[in-house]
Amino acid sequence: MTEKLFLQLALVLPSVPDERDACIARLTDALQAQGLEKVHFEMQDRKPALCLHLGPAKFNLSKVRRMTQAAGSHISARYRRCAFCGFNDKF
Repeated sequence: MTEKLFLQLALVLPSVPDERDACIARLTDALQAQGLEKVHFEMQDRKPALCLHLGPAKFNLSKVRRMTQAAGSHISARYRRCAFCGFNDKF
């Protein structure tokens, strides 16, 4: 059975304004490339969240949390947000 972990999007990518942001796709791609079975976005308790499917006994929860935080930090650092002008710049 596949174990799932839900993480609030605001904790992983705090500068992402909504679920249409391209950084969500970047994050899901990065996490799946690291071996997570499936990563997608969904609403959890009326809040945007990432749903992480861990797969059969490959990852423990603390490792997945660390991987997700690291990937989110990397993406946040790489893509700068311009709050006043409404667009994203890549460094």
